[in-house]
Amino acid sequence: SLSLFLSLSLPLSLYISLSLVSFYVVIPPGDTTNAEIGFMTCIAITNNQIAQGKSDVKTVQMIGLAYEGLGKLYVSVGKPDQAIKWYEHAIQSAERLLNLSDPHLSVLYSDAADVYETLGQLDKSLEMIKLSEDHAAKHMPLYTQRFTIKRADLYRKLGETAKAIELYQTLAQLSEERLDYVVLHEVKAKLKQLES
Repeated sequence: SLSLFLSLSLPLSLYISLSLVSFYVVIPPGDTTNAEIGFMTCIAITNNQIAQGKSDVKTVQMIGLAYEGLGKLYVSVGKPDQAIKWYEHAIQSAERLLNLSDPHLSVLYSDAADVYETLGQLDKSLEMIKLSEDHAAKHMPLYTQRFTIKRADLYRKLGETAKAIELYQTLAQLSEERLDYVVLHEVKAKLKQLES
C-alpha cells in the first residue's frame, strides 16, 4: 500500500517503486496500468518528502524522472495528448526545484518538443526546441548541434525552407571546423534533400 511506501526510507522506497515500474513497463505489452501505478507511487513518495522538507537533489531528480517516465510511457503507447501533460509537469518541477543549469532541462524541453510535433503543434514544438537549444548552449554546448538540427527540421516542416537551409549550412560549417563528420554527413544529406 502507499502508506507502506511512504513510511520507508526515501532511497529504499524509491528503489522499490522504480523497480516495479521497470518490471511492468517491460513485461505486459500494451498494459500501462501497473507502470502508471509505479510512477504515481514515485510521485507520491517524492511529493511527501518535499512536503516534509526532506527533499534533496536526489528527491527532486526522482520526481522529475517519474513525471518524465509517465510521459515516455504514454508516448510509447501512442497517447501523446496524455504524455505532454506529464512532460509539462516534469519541466515545471525541474524549473522550480532543480538548479536551472541542470543539463537535464535541455533533454526535457527536447522531449516535449517531440511530443508537440507528434500532436501537430509545430509552433509549440519550435518554442520548446529553442528553449532546449538555448539551454544546451549555456550548459552543455557539445549537444547544441543536435537541438539545432531538430529546429531546422521543424522549420522545414513549417514550410520555412530558407530558415532550414540557413541553419543546415551553419551547422555544416561548424561541423567541418570541429571535425564532427557524423553531424556533417547528416546535415549535408538534409541539404541535398532540400535541393532536389
